[in-house]
Amino acid sequence: MRLDFYRTRYYSFGMSLYKTRPFARIAKKGGISDAALKAAVEEMRKGIIHADLGGNVYKQRVAVPGRGKRGGSRVIVAANLDDRWIFVHGYLKKDQDDIAPDEVIAFKEFARIYLGLSGEALQMAVEHGILEEI
Repeated sequence: MRLDFYRTRYYSFGMSLYKTRPFARIAKKGGISDAALKAAVEEMRKGIIHADLGGNVYKQRVAVPGRGKRGGSRVIVAANLDDRWIFVHGYLKKDQDDIAPDEVIAFKEFARIYLGLSGEALQMAVEHGILEEI
C-alpha cells in the first residue's frame, strides 16, 4: 500500500505526462489506456526503447488488450527521458508498417517546441485543450 502511495506521487509530482488531443482520440479508438502509456514511460525510463528517432522523439510498443505488444500499437513520444513526456501519435501495427520520413521531421519539430516550453506555458496548453495531462 505504501508503494502505491509513492507511485501515485511519482506520477503526479515527479514527471509530467501529456497527450495531444489527436493522440487522445487515437488512443481511445485503439483501446490504449493511460495505464498502458504510464507503463511505456516506465519501460523507457529503464532504457527499454523500441526506436530512438532522434531529436527527443521515440517510438515505443504499447500492449493493446487482446493483441499484446507485438501486434499492438506503436506510439510516438516526445520526451526528455527525465521529467517531461508527450504522446504525439499512435497507430496499430496492422494498419501501418512505419512512419514516413516527413512525419519524423514534424515530430522532431514538435518535440523541439513543446519540450522547451515553461511549466506555465504547458499548463496553458492544457487549459486550452491542446494537451491533456495523463
